[in-house]
Amino acid sequence: MDWLRPLAGGDKVNQWLQACTAPRPPKLMQVDWEGAPKNRKMLACVAQQAGGVSQLKQQNVELPFELEDNEVLIEVHAAGVNQLDCTLRRGDLVKEYPISFPAVLGMDLSGVVRKIGAQVSKARIGDAVFGRQTAQRLAQGRNGTYAEWCVVHEDNLALKPTNLSHEQAAATPTAALVAWSALSLGALGEGGKVVVIGGAGGVGSFAVQIAKRHYDAHVVVVCSSRHQKLVDKMGADQLIDYTAKGWKEDSEGLKNFDLVIDTIGLDDYWEVFGRRVLSAKGRYVA
Repeated sequence: MDWLRPLAGGDKVNQWLQACTAPRPPKLMQVDWEGAPKNRKMLACVAQQAGGVSQLKQQNVELPFELEDNEVLIEVHAAGVNQLDCTLRRGDLVKEYPISFPAVLGMDLSGVVRKIGAQVSKARIGDAVFGRQTAQRLAQGRNGTYAEWCVVHEDNLALKPTNLSHEQAAATPTAALVAWSALSLGALGEGGKVVVIGGAGGVGSFAVQIAKRHYDAHVVVVCSSRHQKLVDKMGADQLIDYTAKGWKEDSEGLKNFDLVIDTIGLDDYWEVFGRRVLSAKGRYVA
C-alpha cells in the first residue's frame, strides 16, 4: 500500500497521486511528435448531449495535439467509470461544471506518456502513468479519458505501480481519492474505529483497506453477506448484512465509534449509525 499513501489531507487530494512510489522504467520509448500532422484524428466516445448512456456515440474527433507548458499527452490504455462520470454525463452538475456538449467525458485513466509540455518535470516520454482529468478542465473544453488520447495536467498524474495492470490502475484514482478524503475529513486516528457503509463498493472498498493498513483501525463493513469473501480479504473486522431482517439489532453492540463513512446515504443508516454508534466527538461523513 505504499503507492497509495497520501502526503496530506482532503484539501490536497491531488498530492496522493504524487505520493506513489512506482519505479520509472530504465528504458524510455521516444516518439517523434514534431512531425505528426496537426489534423490527426482519434477514436472517442462522445456524449452528444446531456442525458443517459444512449447519448454516448463512438466517433472520430480531433487529436488534442497542442500542449500548455505543464500538460502531458497520454496514450490512453484504460479508462475508469465512476458515479461522478455518470452525474456529469446527465448534466446534474451543470452549474458547478458547465460542460459544453457534444463532449468527450471521463476522468480516470491509465496509459503511456507520448508528449510533454515545456515545463513538465514529473513525467517523461514513455512513462506508464495513471491519474485523472479534472471536471474543471472538462468544463474548460479539454477532452476526457473516453478517448485514445487525453491531455492532462502533470500534477494529476503519477507513475503506474508495476504490479498493477492499466485496467486496475484506471479503476483507482477517483474512488481512492474520495475514500482518502472521507477518512481525512473524518479525522480518523491510528487505532480508531470506523464503520464503512457500502464497504464492498468502489469508494467503500478503498476506505476499508486504507483504514486497516494505514490507520490500523477497527473496521466494520455494512454490505450484503454475498460479499463476505471480499470483506474478509480486505481485512475488515466485522460485516453487518443490511439485507438481513435483524440488521439494526445486530448493530446495537457497536458503541463509541470515531467515524462513519456512508457511501449510500439512506436515512435508516443515519438513524442507526449516526445517532447510536458514534461517540460524542465522532464524525459522520456522507
